[in-house]
Parts: sequence; C-alpha cells; structure tokens
Amino acid sequence: MKLNDDKVLPRKSVLRALLSIAIVCVVLFLPVGCRFAKKVTVAPTIKVPQPVIRVKLKGNAERILLGIDGAFEIYDSKSQLIAHGNRLKACYCSASDDRIVFGKKGIFVSDYCDIVPKENGVLRLEHKYYRGSLRIYKVNGSQILAVNHVPIEDYLKGVLPGELPSRFESETFKAQAICARTFALYEKYTLRHSRKWDVLATEASQVYLGKSVEISKANRAVDSTRGIVLTGQLPNGKWKIFPTYYSSTCGGRTQSASSIANISYSIKPLRGGVKCDTCNISPYYRWTNRKISSHKIAEALKSRGILGADASSIEAIEILKRTPFGRIGRLAIISDTGERVVLKGERFRLIIGSRVMPSTWCDIIKEGQEYLLTHGRGLGHGVGMCQYGAEGLARKGYTALEILYHYYPESKAVRVY
Repeated sequence: MKLNDDKVLPRKSVLRALLSIAIVCVVLFLPVGCRFAKKVTVAPTIKVPQPVIRVKLKGNAERILLGIDGAFEIYDSKSQLIAHGNRLKACYCSASDDRIVFGKKGIFVSDYCDIVPKENGVLRLEHKYYRGSLRIYKVNGSQILAVNHVPIEDYLKGVLPGELPSRFESETFKAQAICARTFALYEKYTLRHSRKWDVLATEASQVYLGKSVEISKANRAVDSTRGIVLTGQLPNGKWKIFPTYYSSTCGGRTQSASSIANISYSIKPLRGGVKCDTCNISPYYRWTNRKISSHKIAEALKSRGILGADASSIEAIEILKRTPFGRIGRLAIISDTGERVVLKGERFRLIIGSRVMPSTWCDIIKEGQEYLLTHGRGLGHGVGMCQYGAEGLARKGYTALEILYHYYPESKAVRVY
C-alpha cells in the first residue's frame, strides 16, 4: 500500500488533540519509589494512530545510490502503480525533465514517486538500510530529493543508537526514546507544514541512521515506551507537547530554551536552571585550551554570508552578554576591514564547529592570530535533558520518568497512542 499522507495520518481534529492535550486522564502507572511524585497518564478520549515521520535523507542531489533487498512497488503521485519487481539492484537514481531514472530505466512522473518495499523488503540508500518507504521528488528539473516515510516507532529505533553510546543504561535509553518521540512529533505538527519533510537525519534535528544501526537495547526502550510523550502546561491551563531539546553534557546546569530558539509560548519545562551533578562522568564536563585561528573564523563567517568577502581575519571578539546561567548569549565580531557583526553565542559555536567550541559556557581570549577557548563546560547547547547527566542518574537507580521530570520540571508524561 502506498504511503499517502491523507490515508495514514490522523485527522486534523485528532492532530489538534495531540498538540493540545487536556489532562483529564486515567493513571497508567506510578514508578516505585518515585522521587518526583509524578504519574504517567493516558487521555482516554484521544485515539491517535501511530504517526508517520518524513525524514529528509538526501537532497537536493544530482543522483543517489539506491537499492531494495526484496520485492517492491512504485507508485506515482496519483497513487497509481507504475512499476514493481522482486528486487532492485543497487543503481544510481537521477532525474530529467519528465522522468526519474533508475539506472538506465526511466519512469515518467510529474512530481514524485513512492518506492514501497513489500513484506520483508528493505530500502538501501547510500549504503545504509532503512525501514518504511522512500519518496523521491524531482526538484529543480534535474535534481533528487529523497525522503524516508517511516512509522515513528521504527524511526526512533534508528535514532537512539546515533544519540547515545551503546554502553548507557536501559533507563537512559527509555528517557531518550520519550524525548526523541516528543521532539519529532512537535516538529511534525508545528514547524514543517510547508516542507516536504518533518525532520532532518542530522544533528540539525536528530541523528537518524536507519535500520543499519539498530540494537536490541534501543529497540526495547522504544517498544516499552510506545506512544509516550511529554507535555507542559501553558498559561491558559492547557497541556501541550513541546520541543524536548537535549544535549550531550550541560556542564553542571541547564539553560533556557530562549537562548537557542524563539519559543512562542511560555513553557515551564524549558526555563532552564536545572542543577546537574551527574554529568561529571562526561569527558566534556570540563574542557580547556581549544584554539582556532583568526583566519579560520573569518572564512567560516564569510561562507555563511555574515562577513564581507574582503575580510581575511578577525581583529576582536567581544562578549556582550551572558545568559543567567553563565553561557555566552551574544558576542560582537570585528574583522580586519572594520566590519562589526553581532551573533548569538550558540549560532557562533555552530558556525566555527561544535567540536572546536564544544559549548558557549567558556571564555574567549585572543593570543596573536589565534583565539583560545578556555574554562569550558559541557558539550552542546545545554537545553533540556543532559544525556550524560541522565546516564549518571540512571546509574544511581533513577527511572526514565524520574530522569525526565528532573530535566523538564513540571512536565507530565502522556500516552497518546
């Protein structure tokens, strides 16, 4: 059966129910010895089928390497079966004015086609395996956009191994599963309506590596938390899913989501300031003496169109503001041409490299033609759940829900399907 959004997704009224959940609930279970006295609940009036997540795997590209192990069918944008076979050998897929070409065989399409594996068929894209189906768009006349349409629970099984080390505790994996599920649904139903995908397969959304990386520990965590999401209460009293940001290592205290995103509503679980004593097991809990040349900073800023083409080095970096929790909120950058630009600290970090500048909780000192990043704490933006901190709590015996209620204060877990 073709994955058609109109057929597999909930009705609009149900989507509104998922986004704004009135907690008139039935108790599902209460963790034994719960330190935060919270309950997982289920809203009995909400019957949401398992959503399908659209993941952008590649594009816009001149061609992609594609194959299918097992039987498959191909449908056009009008749900008409246009091709089928017992196996698709690895071939390059490309596009021309009126067709999508698989190897040497072209299929006439006006917009896109859906490749749907049958039974035990599995997609292969650029040497990785994926569950679900693949929608291939013909864009800009001769380019390809590849989007994996996959049930969210299968999607999560390809996310967790890319987000957590396999040695982490089972409760950490469960907490991550709930975070990742909530984040993906928030992205799907609030931010991506005008796009052909809901999430990216990279750190820009969540790392998604498909079926190739699945491990039993992650799969069990997904299955045991099926349909559970986190919700927060709005000023009007309604409960709503929210973007459950998370990062590797907060360095000792989380920060507010307002420092990295424009949150359109006040949501208590994302206000930050949560003390974290357990991420000291991370190699990035404290770091120092990272260097980057003035020239490389200038080149990185020019590549983003932030500095003019004539700039060749950076004369000064001034920290203008720190967040209430110590991180660089805004900084000014002055080039050798006298140009001055102001950036958010987190944007600057991502531009010069997240491993060059692991976090914005640090000092920046100029040394000749280099900049020294020192007195650093943490890895990542520090909003929401701290993954190493969660692992530290799990090692102390905390449950997944206790971990989540610690990092997202005043949130509630709800099973929505």
